[in-house]
Amino acid sequence: MEETVMIETGSTGKSPKNTFKELTVSELSSTLSTSIKEDKFCKAICFLGMLLTYTLEDQQNMAFNAEASVGKSYVVLEVASYFPSEDVQELGYCSPTSFFHEQGIWIKKTKIKHIDLERKILIFLDQPHDLLLQRLRPLLSHDKKELSFKITDKTAKGTLSTKHIVIKGYPTVTFCSANGLRQDQEKTRMFLLSPESTQPKLKESLKLIAFKQGDKKKYLKEIDEDANRQNLKMRIEAIKKLAVSHIEVPQWDKVYDRFIKNRQYLQPRHQRDFPRLFALIKAWGLLNAWHREQKQDFDGLTIYANDKDINVGFWLYDKIVRSNEVGLTPEQLEIFEKVIKSHFVSKELNNAGMDALGYSEIAQHYLTTFHRPITEWRLKHDVIPALISAGLICQGNDANDKRKTAFFPLENNG
Repeated sequence: MEETVMIETGSTGKSPKNTFKELTVSELSSTLSTSIKEDKFCKAICFLGMLLTYTLEDQQNMAFNAEASVGKSYVVLEVASYFPSEDVQELGYCSPTSFFHEQGIWIKKTKIKHIDLERKILIFLDQPHDLLLQRLRPLLSHDKKELSFKITDKTAKGTLSTKHIVIKGYPTVTFCSANGLRQDQEKTRMFLLSPESTQPKLKESLKLIAFKQGDKKKYLKEIDEDANRQNLKMRIEAIKKLAVSHIEVPQWDKVYDRFIKNRQYLQPRHQRDFPRLFALIKAWGLLNAWHREQKQDFDGLTIYANDKDINVGFWLYDKIVRSNEVGLTPEQLEIFEKVIKSHFVSKELNNAGMDALGYSEIAQHYLTTFHRPITEWRLKHDVIPALISAGLICQGNDANDKRKTAFFPLENNG
């Protein structure tokens, strides 16, 4: 086995031969599994998204949405623990202006506040105010490297004053929330992810919790001394030192052909989805930078992705493609397929007709399927609106009671 050691990169950005072994997806997943059980694809995509922080302009946005207690924040924070602490910023709930007030440097001479987010990881542990999300849209879209904001603030005398804020850089932004994103403008700007809630995952997670609660010192000692974890942290530090500017995909035409092959009809939103596939390809190339062609020039270090990176990128993207390309989290799509769609398919097979489902019936089928309840509030304000927006169901009236709201699956919804 190749020895993994800390590297010192020279002006060419190259490292000594065999400094780092080439990682596989299974090896990355195995290392992350020391503290994150199951969630194989979710944690891998989260890790690769954060790894792209150390590029010039390939940073990504991610939204973790799922029911309470499933481990959204846990997965994100555990993945972030591999990255240098000075690059990670955790934020709780943010009002529309607090994000701008609580950080940055005020330059008295120019009367401008500068916030440097270059190669930083921002983690919102709660869903920020909708108005803040709207203000951050240009930042999430990478419209410009430097963005100017004008915000109003109350002075000590109670009057309103305008502040000039300049945000520099493209951060990696991750949101954690039990409620899904409401606006398509936000959904199309990020990976939509959901931690698993399967029985195997819950059993493994409970076993890990038992270990942590029963013998915390031993647990922390094993985590701290785990060789694979330490090697991965060293690898991230080394990637940061490489100061990569660009990751090129020379075989981009193959990626294009493969992407459109199974898509009979292209959608406008594919123009934002497609770059996320490239992001996964580039991230895998970056993770294995010492086994990829490199070029150093005046613009910085460029790494060239290869066929291995393309295959890994497609493999991971395929795990979330159906949900993400209709603007749903994997959890929301699972509810549609296992609770709503399966009910109507069963009705058809039994020649019982295509009756409608109301909120109470959906909640009952959810309980029967997943052996846990779902609140009517969450159905009304999160799941059902998302499924309607995605074109998977439509709303109408129950045939037997016109006062009752009912839902029907649409044809050709896959």
